[in-house]
Amino acid sequence: MKSLQFSLFLVIYMTLLGVFLGEARVWMPPPPPGRNPFDMRPSPFNPSKG
Repeated sequence: MKSLQFSLFLVIYMTLLGVFLGEARVWMPPPPPGRNPFDMRPSPFNPSKG
């Protein structure tokens, strides 16, 4: 019974962690090389951003 609770907790924990990492990946994508890493929203109209 203890192992069942532990596995259930592990599944829930991994699911929450995966959702959190997925959300973080969606909201803060890694900056492509050559761009400003602090520029979260590169404008397509700015020629300096490529």
